[in-house]
Amino acid sequence: MRRWLKIGVYLFVVYSIVCFSTFGDFLYDYDISVIILSAFFIMICIGAYYYDILTSDKILKFNKDVVFFISVGILIYQLCIIPIQIYTSYFNTENPDFIHFYATVLRYGNIFLYSTFAIGFFIDYRYQRETYHSKENHIFSD
Repeated sequence: MRRWLKIGVYLFVVYSIVCFSTFGDFLYDYDISVIILSAFFIMICIGAYYYDILTSDKILKFNKDVVFFISVGILIYQLCIIPIQIYTSYFNTENPDFIHFYATVLRYGNIFLYSTFAIGFFIDYRYQRETYHSKENHIFSD
């Protein structure tokens, strides 16, 4: 599976470079197919990570791993933000309601994403500290 994911990354990078170099205004507009394809690719990679967790002993401590929290945050963020980005053609001065809606969804999506990251880092830090202290106490008690 890793080999297929690596091949997918290389193909995606090549496709993205070709699309961005041939698509309209380079820094002012973007190709929605690249964004949708990247969302699907991220979801496939996260699904492969979850499958790896389920088929190994990592399932016993998955909730204390920072990578799990990062994957949950990115997955939910992608599921919420990508549908809104499909309609970015409405992001203009004629649609102030869409601009407000887009800004609100993006703001709360970012708050959720980075809060999930912070919680994951905190839980991972606490778990690593407890593991370190338990090993240290075990060494000195012998």
